[in-house]
Amino acid sequence: MLLLSKFLSNWRKLPDLSCLNSNRPLFLYLYSKSNLLNSDFSEIFSTDDKIVDSVKNQGVECYSEDISRIPCKLIDKFEVTTVPSILAILNGSKVGQIVKGSGLESFVALSQRLKNETNPTESALVTNLRDLISHGNPKDIRANISFIKNNFVRELEVDPTLFRLFSEGSILSHNNNEYSLETLKKDLSTINIFLKQVEDSKSSYIITGKLITQAPTEIQTLADKYNSLLSGSERLSIIKDGLKKVYRLKVKILELISVKHFIKKNMEESIKCALDSYKTNVDLLQKDMITLHEFHSCETKEVLESLLFLLDPYDICSLETRAELENVLGPRLLNEIPVSQRPLGGVTKKRRGFGGRYIWQGIHYRPKRYKPKNLKQYLNEWRCVHDSNPPSFN
Repeated sequence: MLLLSKFLSNWRKLPDLSCLNSNRPLFLYLYSKSNLLNSDFSEIFSTDDKIVDSVKNQGVECYSEDISRIPCKLIDKFEVTTVPSILAILNGSKVGQIVKGSGLESFVALSQRLKNETNPTESALVTNLRDLISHGNPKDIRANISFIKNNFVRELEVDPTLFRLFSEGSILSHNNNEYSLETLKKDLSTINIFLKQVEDSKSSYIITGKLITQAPTEIQTLADKYNSLLSGSERLSIIKDGLKKVYRLKVKILELISVKHFIKKNMEESIKCALDSYKTNVDLLQKDMITLHEFHSCETKEVLESLLFLLDPYDICSLETRAELENVLGPRLLNEIPVSQRPLGGVTKKRRGFGGRYIWQGIHYRPKRYKPKNLKQYLNEWRCVHDSNPPSFN
């Protein structure tokens, strides 16, 4: 009973599974009903000063829970193979584990390891990138981002702090300090009014016989104003060439507005403007107003991807944005655009003397026990479904 009281004083019941995803370090003691208090963990469950110094003074929470109350997906995630055991968890990931037979020294070592994971020493890449972001020079940030992307891909995969700073720097590298947020919104409103007038003139051309064939002065002024931001931008003279550059100007201004909102920590407006910019760019590609190279060279996709990386995957704003991207017709954000016109199903083979039709089984289908010479070139995705009344040969 004395051991039970000491255990309850140091280890609390796990209040909610969401605690496991907290950024605070914690210990989780998993047990079954038959071995709630194991003699091997008696030193750890005591009120020894060494335990208090190694746990409570470091801000580590101690929880306990019955293994039967833990979902199977979490058991697989934390790789729990035996109980009783003590897990060290940080940010929803397992740092280490103590199983039956481990002593007090193992627990103290695991506590120190958890402390080091909580306050890791920063690498030179992280320190340099954080300093550049704090100074806010887009050219220096862009150069550092390109250097990391070309030389330190492995570090980006294993270091979450570096990856988060990399995503933040990718957005800030597209910032332009020459234009304020109010100026960008005003110019965007001017462009939207002009594009609405163009669409109205097209729809009423049969009745009025009038069509806008020349860009107004304020639009040409905006084109000259943002001339350095658009590659190959020329002065607007005719409506066919002018509309393309007006739409591309709208895409660029929406991208800049998204970056400005991100700097002001307004993530909802930032991702909304980035999504509008990307959808406008996709619409231009569908209407053949821009080439595939111009579509890929647009920087909106990089801004939108970085914003999605920074947001929590279960955030309502992130979920709504991903749902809208799934409904965007045309090239998808996260999918590769095919460069070949060849149909994915390959050449359909017909069988002589038997009626039937071939149905497609998907791009990842491969017949069993078949080893083609060229795996990338061979695609056999068709399955023959015979007719119910095959022809007679009598």
